[in-house]
Amino acid sequence: MALVQKLISLHGGSVRAVSEGSRLGTEFVVSLPLIDAPTGNNHARHPASAETSSADRPVPARVLVVDDSSEVRIAIGTFLQLAGHSVVATVDCGQAALVEVERTDPDIVLLDIDLQDLDGYTVARKIRTLRADGRPRLVAMTGNVGADERERALQAGFDDHVPKPIDGRTLARIVAGT
Repeated sequence: MALVQKLISLHGGSVRAVSEGSRLGTEFVVSLPLIDAPTGNNHARHPASAETSSADRPVPARVLVVDDSSEVRIAIGTFLQLAGHSVVATVDCGQAALVEVERTDPDIVLLDIDLQDLDGYTVARKIRTLRADGRPRLVAMTGNVGADERERALQAGFDDHVPKPIDGRTLARIVAGT
């Protein structure tokens, strides 16, 4: 149920359980906002979208997700794939993140700060040392909030700092680079 709640909340929705009593079963109600699919023809339901050019749609990003929580990796990876992005890898530690940055050349790395082996700050500094071109975009994902934490992330080489849990709209905006 926790994984379902995380996935649904990443999409900007909610889930609730309803039961009329013992041995009467349980109904799970999932509510999701209605949005246009990233690809496909929705012109019949949304006539205005017929005039939307392909230039108005976000460009799919190649994303590396780094978090020591398998539930977070799965939820974010699934959300991004459903939004039309390519998840090049999901890994649970800093060393694996460094390997995957070199191997997959992602556009963006969503990087947890509190990892088991290397903290996200160390990983960010190493990526910035390895890559002189300023790529990939690095986004710190953390439960550590506040101006000091944000400044520390930016000084380590991150391009952005977002508190967890990350809602779907925020995640979509960050990956789109807006």
